[in-house]
Amino acid sequence: MSNISPDVIISDLDMPDMTGIDLLNYLQEDPKRGHIPFIITSVHTDEEHIRNCRSNGCDDFLKKPFTPEDLIALVKGKLRSSRRRKTLTESQFEEFRKGVIEMLSHELKTPLVSIKTGAEILLDQDMNLSKEQSSKVLQNIKKGGDRLKKVVDDFLIIQQIDRGATKTTYEMTKSNSSIKSTLLRAIDNAKEYVDNEDSFNHLIKIVEPLADKNFTHSSSQVGDALLRLIINAIKFGKGETVEISTSNEVSCFRIIIKDRGIGINQDLINKLLLPFEQQDRAKLEQQGLGLGLPIANHLIQLNSGMLTIEPNRSSDGTTVLIEFKFEQ
Repeated sequence: MSNISPDVIISDLDMPDMTGIDLLNYLQEDPKRGHIPFIITSVHTDEEHIRNCRSNGCDDFLKKPFTPEDLIALVKGKLRSSRRRKTLTESQFEEFRKGVIEMLSHELKTPLVSIKTGAEILLDQDMNLSKEQSSKVLQNIKKGGDRLKKVVDDFLIIQQIDRGATKTTYEMTKSNSSIKSTLLRAIDNAKEYVDNEDSFNHLIKIVEPLADKNFTHSSSQVGDALLRLIINAIKFGKGETVEISTSNEVSCFRIIIKDRGIGINQDLINKLLLPFEQQDRAKLEQQGLGLGLPIANHLIQLNSGMLTIEPNRSSDGTTVLIEFKFEQ
């Protein structure tokens, strides 16, 4: 069946070597054929058999005996629905593709312009820049280089996720170590993304005392995820203080990152965990490719954690909960 890609699949529930549900489950694991409308037909017409078929994902159930007219009508309907879905999917993909290309073009071009312009200024012998002016130009070049490096690094991580390489990295770097130390290193690394230390001290509030627990995790991966979440909270926090707290429960350890910024639309939360998705990119003049949250979510899950994002109930902003559960 590997080279067959029909428009509709009709299968009997009872077959010699496998059931219709077995065939359905097998095909659903194939990304090329999992979308094909699947109809199961059977003499077993009780509600339990029908519910079982539908709960496993079959598109329709045709009771035996049936007439040729019934079968033709059902197939025509599934073909029409399938074509509509295909047209919609292709349209959505094309819109998504254009958005990614536009986003990528902007994220590559903007830092390159900064680097090129700065280099040209420094190479122009007639400008006679002061030491302070030269230093400022060099800082802008470095910012452009750092931004470009982040784009490349994020793409490399997405590639590693697709190849399963992050799992190998986890196995190589995991250890039974302090989660508090991992969090504090992430907070310290976030200073690089703020103009000066005074601004950082105003933006970050660590709710003391920070709880701690030793458990098996990759400090580098969890630290990377926490850094991304902290930077996001600062970036969208409208200059307000970001609170970071922890709690050590009986069955889990929690890290809470709470900002009072623009907040996240509840309907968009799951979508923002997908690559290349951003909230109101044009309106908010966002930088980046929308890879930070998906990467953070993947790294936390890889380390047996769970990421939950919720709008604040009593105020503006967002609460991010990272939870690592333990067996009791």
